[in-house]
Amino acid sequence: MNLEYEWTRDDLKNVLVKKRRITTIIILIIGVAFYFYLTMFGFLNEFFDSFKLFLGFLAYFAILYLILYLINIFYINLNLKRNDKRTNKAYGKYIIKMNDRQIESDFNDQKIVYKWNDISKLKIRKKYFFIRTKNDFIGLTFRKDMLKDDYDKILNYVKDKTTIK
Repeated sequence: MNLEYEWTRDDLKNVLVKKRRITTIIILIIGVAFYFYLTMFGFLNEFFDSFKLFLGFLAYFAILYLILYLINIFYINLNLKRNDKRTNKAYGKYIIKMNDRQIESDFNDQKIVYKWNDISKLKIRKKYFFIRTKNDFIGLTFRKDMLKDDYDKILNYVKDKTTIK
């Protein structure tokens, strides 16, 4: 079984952005609930001006969103730089060949062989699966959005061949 796909720095950036989206939404919801918890007395009391509390909420929400946006930019750039440093040639065209003995990964004139019995980690998630050996700490990630229709076929093939369950 052979497959071929392109992995770029922008692809990794998109993955990191999607990874942070749920966390950002949860923090925004908690922040809004915290604001309304603190100002609940003011909204219920007739001596406080609700319009000013609402303007305060808009300012609070804008500042909270700006802080989360800056944290996400910092997180994404930090992870991209770290990935560039760890894997200086990880971007490019991947050619993966699977047979009964091993998986071969060819990219940028570099060849890495993963023998089925040497695979020490198989992590299966909803949108990707990951394999790694004890000797190679980077491993191979097979993303569902990159492989499209072949993803389930490749995942079942890898599950059948590995000894890790």
